[in-house]
Amino acid sequence: MALTMTRRRWQGAAALAVAAAGVAGALVWLTGGGPTLDEACAGTLAADEIDGLLGDGDRSVGSEQRGSFGNRRGNSLEVRCQARAGGGRVAVTIKGTPRPEREHGRGSLYTEELGGAVLPVPVGQGWSGTFATPKENDDSQAIATVFLDCARDQGGLVVTVETSLPRADAQRPDPRTVDDPATRRAIVRAATATAANADRHWDCGARLGGPVREVDLPVRAEEYEPLLGTDGTCRGVPPAARLSISTAWETAPGGLHEECALGTRGGAPRFWLEGYYGPYAEEVRAQYARDFDYENVTPDDKPSGRLGQSAYWASAECPGAGEPALYMIEPEGTDRQSRPLDLAYERNALRAFAERSAKAHGCRPPTLPRG
Repeated sequence: MALTMTRRRWQGAAALAVAAAGVAGALVWLTGGGPTLDEACAGTLAADEIDGLLGDGDRSVGSEQRGSFGNRRGNSLEVRCQARAGGGRVAVTIKGTPRPEREHGRGSLYTEELGGAVLPVPVGQGWSGTFATPKENDDSQAIATVFLDCARDQGGLVVTVETSLPRADAQRPDPRTVDDPATRRAIVRAATATAANADRHWDCGARLGGPVREVDLPVRAEEYEPLLGTDGTCRGVPPAARLSISTAWETAPGGLHEECALGTRGGAPRFWLEGYYGPYAEEVRAQYARDFDYENVTPDDKPSGRLGQSAYWASAECPGAGEPALYMIEPEGTDRQSRPLDLAYERNALRAFAERSAKAHGCRPPTLPRG
C-alpha cells in the first residue's frame, strides 16, 4: 500500500517553489503569439528540445527580460519565456544569483522546483542540477533546474524548465509521461541545453556538464528501504532502535538539493534531513530571515544552531558556490517539541548527513550545532 509523506517540516523545496498553477498564472502574459522559440528567452531557449515536449498544433510563444547580470554581490537578471501547443506547456526562467539585497531578506530566487511527496534527484553528468515532480499522482509535470557558477566573480545563473506534457485525448491515446526514461531525459536536456546557451549569451564561463543519458525517477513514498546499508543521501546516518528509526528514503547524492527521510519499520517518516547548495542555500536562508524572524536565531544569523524547541542546522564552506552550504534536520508532524532523546539523535543524524554531503561536494568539514 502506498504511503503519503505529509512533510510537516518547513518545506525547503516548497519554499523555493512557485506551485505549478502559480507559475502558470504568473506567466499568463506570455501567451497569445510573440517571438519564435529560437528568439525566446534572449535567444537562449533550447528550441529543438522544447519543441519536442509540446503537443501538435500552432505554437504560442512569449518572452520577457528585465534586470542585468554580472555582479557577485547581487544579480537582478530575470528572463522568462513560455511556449504552449496542443495541451502541452514549457515555461523557462533564467535568473541571476545571488539576488539583490531587499528590505526583508535577500529577495526571492524562486527556482520553481515543485515540492511534493517525492524526493528530487540530481541531474548528474557534471551538472549542478535537480529533477523533481510535483506529486505522486501526476505523471505529466516535471521541473529541471540547473545552476551555473560563473567565472570572473560574476555570480551565477539558475535555469529552470517547468514542463506540463500533453494529456491523453483522441489524437494522443498514449501520451508521454515522466515515467518514460526518454521523456525525463528530454526534459533535462532542454534545461542543460538552455543553460549552455545562457552560458554563452551572458559570457558566464561556467564549467558545463556532459550529455545527460539517464535521469532517475524522483523517489516515491512507498520506496523506503532499510537504513543500514544505504549508499546514497542517507549513507552513514545511524539507526536508532529506541526511536524505532530503521528505514530510509534516499536518492543518489550530488544535487543542489539533497534529501534523506528517516522512518520507522512500517515506513512512516520521523525526521527529514536536507542539504542545500549555491542558490538553494541562499534562498532558504533568505526565507528564514523574512518569514521566521520570531525564532531567536535562524540559519541566516550564524553557521549552526537549533531552531526553537526542535530541529538543527549546520553549514559548510564550499568551493565556488559563494553561499555556504546549509544542512538541516526537522521532525515530521506538527509538534515542534522534541524530547531530549530525539534531540540527541537529531544532532548525530545531522552530523553524519552533513559530513557525508559536504565531502561529496568538495566542501570543508561542516560547522555543527552543539547541545
